[in-house]
Amino acid sequence: MAIPRLNLWSLGSSLAGYLQKAGGTMTGALTLFGAPTVDLHAATKKYVDDQVAAAVAYPAPRVLAKTSGTSLDLANVEVVTFDYASPATISTFSNAVVNKTYQFRNIGSSAVTIDRTNAHLNGSANQVLDPSDVMLVVGRTTTAIIQVAPKSDNG
Repeated sequence: MAIPRLNLWSLGSSLAGYLQKAGGTMTGALTLFGAPTVDLHAATKKYVDDQVAAAVAYPAPRVLAKTSGTSLDLANVEVVTFDYASPATISTFSNAVVNKTYQFRNIGSSAVTIDRTNAHLNGSANQVLDPSDVMLVVGRTTTAIIQVAPKSDNG
């Protein structure tokens, strides 16, 4: 029995219409079956546009109040620094950092008074947070965050 000869020229021309597994190029539009259901699925432009449209847009921060006098009363708060390189959480105003912005979250109902005697910056008695130099700014209202920043940084 004779072995049939394979004509490589005709085989190559018949495979020309198929996409190569590695290095193949498609020049037409690609239609996807549906929305992605796992991490590595492709997403259509419509799916991405719908996700962007449904995203919650937080309002731009705005000044709620400038403090005055010698003290500022807040509910019991937790202080979280916005320093992304070295985030830290502190439970009091001592050891706060000069010229930083903090977010304060309400974690209780007891009042905390920020005044010249207990609001030390950097834990030093000679660097005191002056409540008249602080403003309250609201940012992400959905998480009830109050941002407190030095007045000189924000007007």
